[in-house]
Amino acid sequence: EELLFIEGIAPAWLASLSPAFSRMTGVDVALSGSAQLEFDGEGRLREADLHLAGNEAAINLPKIFQAPVEVKSLQADVRLREYGAEWQLDELRLAFNDGGTVRVTGNAHRSKDGGAAEFAIVGQDFLVGTVHQFWPLPVSPPARDWVVKNIKSGKVPGLDASMSADIGSIGTPLVLSNFKIDARFPVRDATMSYRDPLPGATEVDADARITQSFFEAVILKGTTAGMTVTGGKILIDGLDKGKGHELL
Repeated sequence: EELLFIEGIAPAWLASLSPAFSRMTGVDVALSGSAQLEFDGEGRLREADLHLAGNEAAINLPKIFQAPVEVKSLQADVRLREYGAEWQLDELRLAFNDGGTVRVTGNAHRSKDGGAAEFAIVGQDFLVGTVHQFWPLPVSPPARDWVVKNIKSGKVPGLDASMSADIGSIGTPLVLSNFKIDARFPVRDATMSYRDPLPGATEVDADARITQSFFEAVILKGTTAGMTVTGGKILIDGLDKGKGHELL
């Protein structure tokens, strides 16, 4: 067992320790903190406890995010067990350039019979554009596409979301499938559209919820087609069936 104190280490160093950290090669940030590592007799990483932090991170993961994204700061407390078969994300904190923050916790496990991951996400005080940037591409693509296309701007004072996925059995390439998401968030001063040829709306305040299959919003106020709206509800179903199958 080895305890290291890290200062200015690039994530690629972590990737060199174990295939479990392979995606870290797409993160450009100087990390500081500590790492408690345990290797087996063949030099393979069996367990790791990581407590890391960094500023001004650039994340370039083409299979996860549509374009490179920037994070003002990050902090992570992660535990790896059984050569990466078991993960525990005690906490990941991200601060965005728009002033918003997100806290993520979760766990993942893989066995010969399959694997699963689940996460909880709590955020506050960020912009709709940040949601567009940081919603991972593999996570419920139809729901993501609808949000990116139809909620064009606005502020998100808070976010409370849960997310889960199957990640495949141990010894096989990590393949993500069967995503589920349930996110609730208020939107303020937003510009939204719904479905052609319906007119869009501006200055919208709403309390929204989105899952892999539907989007709903309780409208508090807004302006559409020259009219002021003081209440209402939107429900769009069929997001999981792909473009053209949505029902309003």
